[in-house]
Amino acid sequence: MEIINSNLLKYNLGLDAGDNLTNILFVKNTTIPNSKEISFIIPELDEEYNINIVMGDNILANDNINLDTINLKNLEIKKIFLVINIFNYGINIIISSKTKLIYTNIINYYNNNINYYDKVIDINFYKLKFDILQIIKIIRKKIKLELLIFDEETKIILEDKLNKIINNIDTLPTQKMLDIKNSLKIKFFID
Repeated sequence: MEIINSNLLKYNLGLDAGDNLTNILFVKNTTIPNSKEISFIIPELDEEYNINIVMGDNILANDNINLDTINLKNLEIKKIFLVINIFNYGINIIISSKTKLIYTNIINYYNNNINYYDKVIDINFYKLKFDILQIIKIIRKKIKLELLIFDEETKIILEDKLNKIINNIDTLPTQKMLDIKNSLKIKFFID
């Protein structure tokens, strides 16, 4: 009787939806072939979003290998579905809505050595940073579309404050970032 050997995924396979964190979809040593489907809610239809498919065992996405960058823009529906099928020959990525195919691609595995960085990562920092930058983008959009109306002096002061937040965001403690996020959401009616 022969032992049947399965192919195994050499590294974690995941995605980065903009916060520079690797959201693992398949853990390393997952049996191949395999499949996974997840859904996303796009916050703003007229904004451009990038989803990176990454391979590696690091928490930060930019410490891993980027296999594919999916650029989503001009979407007509907020809920999309991402299906990833891993086979012996590669990885099949499909993004669709309930009624329309948005993106499809077949990419190769990365089988070379990927360095592992043993870093202490504050995941909440990266999530809060992403949230604050998204909120600032929405505030600016609301002002541009005149959904928020201010006089010129107030616009200048607000823009200076938003730029100050952006410039100092990497040095702020997590609690301060949470306070800023909540304050911006309340003051500018963002849910």
